Amino acid sequence: MKFPPEYILRIGTVKVVCLKIIRNPDSTRKIAGFASCEANGFDRGAVKDIAKAAETLQKTFRVVTENETESVIRTKIIVSSVHLKNFIFASSIYFYGNPHPINLRDVREVIAQTRSVATIPLNEMIIQAVPQEFLVNDLNGICNPIGLEATRLGVTLRLFTMDYTIYSNLIRVFERAEIEVTEFIPASLAAAHAVLTQEEKDEGVIMVDVGGCAMRINGYRNSILLKSKMISEGFERITEALANRFNLRSEPARRLKEMFASAEQKNEFSDELVPIQDEDGKEREHVPRRKVDEVSVVATRELMTRLVDEVKEMASEIAPITQVVFTGGGSKMDGFLDVMQEAIPYTLRLGIPRNISNLPATLMDAAYSDLIGAIDYTSFIVDPNAYPSPSQNTFARVVSSAKRWVSEYF
Repeated sequence: MKFPPEYILRIGTVKVVCLKIIRNPDSTRKIAGFASCEANGFDRGAVKDIAKAAETLQKTFRVVTENETESVIRTKIIVSSVHLKNFIFASSIYFYGNPHPINLRDVREVIAQTRSVATIPLNEMIIQAVPQEFLVNDLNGICNPIGLEATRLGVTLRLFTMDYTIYSNLIRVFERAEIEVTEFIPASLAAAHAVLTQEEKDEGVIMVDVGGCAMRINGYRNSILLKSKMISEGFERITEALANRFNLRSEPARRLKEMFASAEQKNEFSDELVPIQDEDGKEREHVPRRKVDEVSVVATRELMTRLVDEVKEMASEIAPITQVVFTGGGSKMDGFLDVMQEAIPYTLRLGIPRNISNLPATLMDAAYSDLIGAIDYTSFIVDPNAYPSPSQNTFARVVSSAKRWVSEYF
């Protein structure tokens, strides 16, 4: 049986990045294409110009599909932390009479009920409902209740939400670009799936997804996502500081950050001359490395001070933990882990994708951890064969996808 290609799309602060995934007959998946384009028409992952945004998506998919005509473009969308809020709600259902063996239908029912009683703000749209744990009779902390006998089944859901206007505009762009959205996945959940081991989640671990506009901190223990916090600032703050100091536009300031910025002063290279480039990549002037360090170190330390405080607070809330894992593009900054290790009394490591086999070397990068993790991440409870017919037109596919989504969560 030949499966249609699947796609994973991330609309980031600067780039729109897409993977093409092919599912083999044995259900294993492989990466068959990769594309990255400037995020024209978007602002920090939100739509600011529908026509330009749709054009960007179409351009990206032309590259990743190599201009092949495909009737269905089924795509998982990775949602940046900056646009997400999260809430926790719990409820239970009861089975009367003899103990009842829990089945998939029961699990769906308790999830749907919990979503229905969740009192989230009216302007928020639920884009992901993650079961944190199930309660079977009086036994909590259960990850998979199917097959257990019970008279009561409960679930604690973590609901990730997005402002309805942002969500609605994204959907309009996807429809215009003829993209069928199969799932919205919070970036930090996808990243955790790629960089954390099951043992780490069991024993206690904090993962920090360091992005351009936000940093998400997730705490796991006993395989449960116990805490999730967001700092609504990221490493684009360093880009802005360099742009202000050297009178640069965003793109050359970003290149300067990626090539030379550091989280700690590099005294041995303080007199090294660093090229300052203009928008076209031409060298405008040269400045001593220490002048770049002075800007980047100050901006980085301000971000890291708040991050350290949040990590320490979460560690005390979910103790014990074994280590802290940093991932995302910002975590690769020169000196970042060294400075963090001085401030955090836990074992630290850089989180690069590790749970995916046959991964191309170019994607073994902390900046792509959410993309890689999304390949086989899902929180939906669905029939894997419930695909829409390739012959359906765009409107029918959208309706079919919506019905499937509603059947899972309402």
